[in-house]
Amino acid sequence: MCSSDLSTVALAYGNKYEKDYDVVTFLRYRGSLHDLMNEIEIQNFEDESNKIKTLRSLVDQRVLLIIDNFDVAVDADDYFDELMTFNCKFIFTTLTDFSSVYGGEVQQIEIGNLPFDTLKELFLQHSKM
Repeated sequence: MCSSDLSTVALAYGNKYEKDYDVVTFLRYRGSLHDLMNEIEIQNFEDESNKIKTLRSLVDQRVLLIIDNFDVAVDADDYFDELMTFNCKFIFTTLTDFSSVYGGEVQQIEIGNLPFDTLKELFLQHSKM
């Protein structure tokens, strides 16, 4: 499956199940997770120097961050481990194999050429973690 199809499925999931979350944010990866987190807008927030610390304190299991096109090795982005300490839900669309990340504890859904309804069902099954 090409990355634009993965993006479409992830976006469709976020739109369909947004009522299950307080916040759903779709972010396109452009080379730095740290920069990406700084792009998230926080209402009534003015102190840019502590933005990521504030963001980490605000997110919880009712926040879904969809990070699109994360097509790099996990160790290629220095901020990946830090981002995984955020107490929220993530969906990464990627063509990269994550099966060895954190000793295989990161849940990866491998998607081949499947009908759209099947892809949605996979996301539903794995979103209930």
